[in-house]
Amino acid sequence: MVMTNRQTFAPQRPAAQVEWRAPADIDSAALAAWSALPVEEANAFAEPWMVRPALEAFSATEGEARIALVRDGDDGRLIGIAPLARTRPGRLPVDACALWTHHNAFLCAAAAAAGEEARFWDALIDALPGSPLAAPMLAAAGIVEGSALHRGLIAAARERGLPLDEQRRTVRAMLATDLPPDAYWDGAVRAKKRKELRRQWARLNEEGTLTTDRLAAGADSAAWIEEFLRLEAAGWKGA
Repeated sequence: MVMTNRQTFAPQRPAAQVEWRAPADIDSAALAAWSALPVEEANAFAEPWMVRPALEAFSATEGEARIALVRDGDDGRLIGIAPLARTRPGRLPVDACALWTHHNAFLCAAAAAAGEEARFWDALIDALPGSPLAAPMLAAAGIVEGSALHRGLIAAARERGLPLDEQRRTVRAMLATDLPPDAYWDGAVRAKKRKELRRQWARLNEEGTLTTDRLAAGADSAAWIEEFLRLEAAGWKGA
């Protein structure tokens, strides 16, 4: 959480500008620049193919968002993007401008070009007081601690003398191993469970021969995705 309405001194970095758009006004040029944004850490939840359908699906429950496009002040290239919305994050009657998110997202939907993270936050913090989402606080949930985006936010806030408060921290599990797949499987899954899975595989083979196919790198996955979605819709999830 960052306070945004104090009189502060901005750092001496090249200027950037913020353009505010409604989600429906993201045109093909902006979409292409967003897709090509050279971020330091990959984040599927900040990709346009993930954010845009989420905005369509959850705006009614999570609040209407505005998209902040942060551009270089000289050449106009996109250096960052963030969906934002007004919210009330706590019990006090104080609004905040927050990174827009929804209950199926594990990470925030903001993204900044590698090396431009601090300048991205510089521009965003400076633009918020006069924006359609003006609020005394900026809430930035879903940022990975220690990431380039997080470090950029810390730098921008500290250089302005703005208080930066961490309110909640979530620890998530992730797969991190140097073992080859078979060795990891044998060590992570108990013997009884592996035996049961082999039994189920054998039973399924009684219904027809089972095969496992892997797409080659760069192969068109559209037909596979459509087949998968038809299968999902035909079962209890579809119902």
